[in-house]
Amino acid sequence: MKNIGFRIKLTIYFILLMIVVLSLSIYLVYTIALSAQKEELRRKLVSVAVTAHSLAKAIEAKDVYTKGHSVRVTNYAAQIAKKLNLPKDKIDLIQQVGILHDIGKIGVREGVLNKPEKLTDEAIEELRKNKGRQFDPEIVDAFIQILKG
Repeated sequence: MKNIGFRIKLTIYFILLMIVVLSLSIYLVYTIALSAQKEELRRKLVSVAVTAHSLAKAIEAKDVYTKGHSVRVTNYAAQIAKKLNLPKDKIDLIQQVGILHDIGKIGVREGVLNKPEKLTDEAIEELRKNKGRQFDPEIVDAFIQILKG
């Protein structure tokens, strides 16, 4: 009789040990999968950042008077966000999308952007028309979702 009680206890301990091992295995698989997702997100963020900086350089190439402007504005915006004690993820988002604040310049002729004298009514009208030609809102939303993770 004593032997049966010992075997039952041993079986229960073995089952509990197997539950612990199974739980740890599930946790390990979950952690590895999460780590892979984080790495993929990091790669996407780097790709988006490189693309954003390339676009900013393309914008600045059209307007010789604003070289470095996008980076300066982005840095100022990030500094303001820090002073406002915004969370780091929001500051990072501001830095990522801030670099693109002049994206609308891509659709404006250099003759209008770099015009040394006062703009004509025709040039002002061109700027007004271009103001409405922005990225598709779905693309902008997708871009922001990638950045947010």
